[in-house]
Amino acid sequence: MPTTAKPKKKTKRISAEVALRLHTRIERAAAKREVSLSHFVAEAVARFADEVLEDSHRNKLTNEDAEFLINLMENPPPVNDRLLEAIRASKRYTRG
Repeated sequence: MPTTAKPKKKTKRISAEVALRLHTRIERAAAKREVSLSHFVAEAVARFADEVLEDSHRNKLTNEDAEFLINLMENPPPVNDRLLEAIRASKRYTRG
């Protein structure tokens, strides 16, 4: 008799210990949403993970850095020979 392979599970288990009071709060919140505790925790963690990952893609400037960049844009340094050579070189390698 041929055996059929079990499909691979597309989920992973995460285990965490939390204080009893926190567990009770999470259970109450899940009940209010009418979802399972596992579903509630997974959704909350997914939202927080997305927020952390999104924040990691943003460049954060200090006020000092922001002021420096604004000043540089408002008062650019004079064009020097190295910059002119870089512009000429880039034109040789780009269309237009």
